[in-house]
Amino acid sequence: GGANYMPDRRVHIDTSMVAGVKPKESRTILLPQIGRGILEAKEPPIKMAWIITANPVSTAPNSNLTSMAMKSLDFVIVSDNFMTSTAEHADLFLPVTTYLENTDITTSYWHNLIGFVNQVVPPQGESKSDMEIFTTLAKRMGLEDMPELSAKDWVKKLAHKLTKADPEFLAKEGTAKKSPLQKEIPFSKGKFLTNSGKFNFIQEFKHLEKVKDLNFPLNLIAPKTGKLINLQALEKDVPDFPCLEMRKEKGAELNVKTNELVRVVSKVGEIK
Repeated sequence: GGANYMPDRRVHIDTSMVAGVKPKESRTILLPQIGRGILEAKEPPIKMAWIITANPVSTAPNSNLTSMAMKSLDFVIVSDNFMTSTAEHADLFLPVTTYLENTDITTSYWHNLIGFVNQVVPPQGESKSDMEIFTTLAKRMGLEDMPELSAKDWVKKLAHKLTKADPEFLAKEGTAKKSPLQKEIPFSKGKFLTNSGKFNFIQEFKHLEKVKDLNFPLNLIAPKTGKLINLQALEKDVPDFPCLEMRKEKGAELNVKTNELVRVVSKVGEIK
């Protein structure tokens, strides 16, 4: 037990209200190919985008191509807290509330805690929650079956499965509570989700050697940092120039000195 803990986040939240609701026609573009996907889409071409909880111009590979795709659209709506690289392409920018202005419920990837987001201040300026934006739009479009609920009532509705398992769940004190729907210890009886029921150790791993390009001999990795969550960062925590770390031997080979300004170039773009 405890070798891995990846709970199914969907088991906590009651999604029965949207069960079976699917658009008559739809298609999918993978995020790493979103720029090319928008530009190459035919029958019909993509004319409009509404982007929420995402910043594809920064997160998808080849920012220049994704930026070009955004410029090709007739109308772009972006809902966000920040003026991101994607938001700069918006024809309409909708400011959304931060967690300090929201009442919400959240799940996580790596543990069995349910997080409660408790509103500290009312929505600032003209900001609205994503839920309020969509319910208001649904009403204006004449979609009668969209429930008009307060944020607290939405939490009650979404937490229905949790309160069914534990009637006192929402009444308990605290901002994080253990889910009554998740086991405390995964695989506690030593039975794993394999054909044999035993834990499988990796016996062999074939590493494919990357084909070297003499024009681009270095590999760039963008790791996590303690200063931000993905791309959400306060301006004071963002340096004027990103900091590049390099092996000393490679730096000496290229005659690059500490604190020197350099230009990093790839096949798709460049950055100082």
